[in-house]
Amino acid sequence: MEAFLLYNLKVALVLTVFYLFWRLCFRRLTLHRLSRAFLVGIVPLSCLLPFCVRTFRQTLPLSTVTQVSDLFPQSHPLVAEVFNFQPLEHNAPWLWLLMLAYSAGAFWMLVRLILSVRQAAGLIRSAEELSSTDGDRILVSDTTPFSFSWFRFIVLARPDLESGRQEIIDHERAHVRLHHSHDLALVDLFAVFQWFNPFVRFLRADLSAVHEYQADVEVLRGGADSKAYQFLLVQKAATRQGYSITNPFCAKLLKDRVRMMLSPATPSWKAWRLLGCLPLLYLALLANAQVQTCGFNSNLPPILVFAGETVSIEEVPDLQDQLSGTVTTIFWREASRVFGLTVPGGVIQLDALPAQADENGRVAFQAIPGFNVSDPQAYPLFIVNGVEFPYERRREFLSDRWVWKWHVFLQADQSQRLYGDKARNGAFILNLVRK
Repeated sequence: MEAFLLYNLKVALVLTVFYLFWRLCFRRLTLHRLSRAFLVGIVPLSCLLPFCVRTFRQTLPLSTVTQVSDLFPQSHPLVAEVFNFQPLEHNAPWLWLLMLAYSAGAFWMLVRLILSVRQAAGLIRSAEELSSTDGDRILVSDTTPFSFSWFRFIVLARPDLESGRQEIIDHERAHVRLHHSHDLALVDLFAVFQWFNPFVRFLRADLSAVHEYQADVEVLRGGADSKAYQFLLVQKAATRQGYSITNPFCAKLLKDRVRMMLSPATPSWKAWRLLGCLPLLYLALLANAQVQTCGFNSNLPPILVFAGETVSIEEVPDLQDQLSGTVTTIFWREASRVFGLTVPGGVIQLDALPAQADENGRVAFQAIPGFNVSDPQAYPLFIVNGVEFPYERRREFLSDRWVWKWHVFLQADQSQRLYGDKARNGAFILNLVRK
C-alpha cells in the first residue's frame, strides 16, 4: 500500500516536470504533431520511469559494531533487540486513511468517465446515420446543439447539416482520421489514477487544443477560405459546450485557434528544443537512483553476528578456530523486512555455508571483490588460521586435504584498522582444517 502511494506520487512528479517543460518550450509553436506526440508520450513515460531504478555502488568503511546482548530469541535467531531499533509500523492508520481517500477519488473519477461515455454513446445510438466509409460513420442528431467526433463516429447537429458548411464535416473528419479520440481516452483513463494531480487536467486541455489546431490545419489545407472559416468558428462558439470525452470548444480555445491560424509556421529546427528534456530525464533517473554499498556506513554500523552472538570487527582475529561458515551481508532494507525491526546499519552474518568444491572435492578459488590479484604489488594480506602467508601460496590451501570453515574479505580501510600498513591492500582471512 505504501509502495503504491509512493509510486503514484513519483508518477505525478515526473508528469508535472515534463508537462511544464512542454508549456515553456512548445506551447506557442505551430509544431502541432510534435506537441501531440510529446503530450501523449509523457503519460506512459511517467508510468514507466519510476520503475527505472539506477544502482550506484559505493564502498564505505566498516566501523566497530555495537555490542548487544540477547540478540536472538529461541524461535527467531535473526530478530534483533537493539537499544536504538524502532519497530516497523506496518499498515499505519494514516496510510489506511490516505489510501481510502485516494480510492474514493479514483472511484468518483471512474464513475464520471463512465457516465460521460454513456452520454456520448446515447447520443450516437439516437442519431440517424447518413453515410459510412471505411474510416468513419457520419450521423445526424436532433438532440445535440453542436457537432462532435468520437472515435470513428461523426455526429452532426441538425443545424450544422442544414447550413451546408463542408468545413464542419472536414474538421470532424480530421479528428477521426488522426485518431484524436484514442489520445483523449488514454489521458482520461490515466486521470482516474492521477485524479489528485491538477496538471493532468491541464495536460488534457492542452492536448485537446493541439487536436483542434491539427484539425484546423487539415481544413485549411483542403482549400477552405481562412477568413470565412474563422468567422464560422466565432459563430459556433456561443452554442458549443462539449461533452467531457469529446473535443472541447470555449472562448479561450477559440482565441488560441485563431491565433495559431494567423501565426507563421514555426521553423522545423526549433524542434531541437526537445533535447532540453534530456537533462530532466537524467535528473528523474538520478532522483530515483539507489546507492548500494559494498561496505557499511560508519555512522550506522552493522551488527556482526558470529555463531548466534554479536561481536565487534576487532574480535574477528580471535575467531579463527571457531566453527562457522562464509560471510553473508544483509543490508538494512532486507534486514528490516526479515527481522520485523528497523536495522539501520544492516547485518553481517557468518553462516555455515561450505565453500564450493568441484567433482573431485577440490575447492575452487574464489575471486576476491575489490582486490587486484594480477599485480603482486597489490596483493592483499593473506592470513590462514591466524598465520600470515605470502599471497602467492594461496593455491596450496585449495587441495582436497583442507576443508574451508569460513573466510572474510576486508577492504583496505577495514583491514588497516586491524593489521596496520601491511594490510594496505586489504586482507583475506581464511579459516580451515585438515580432512
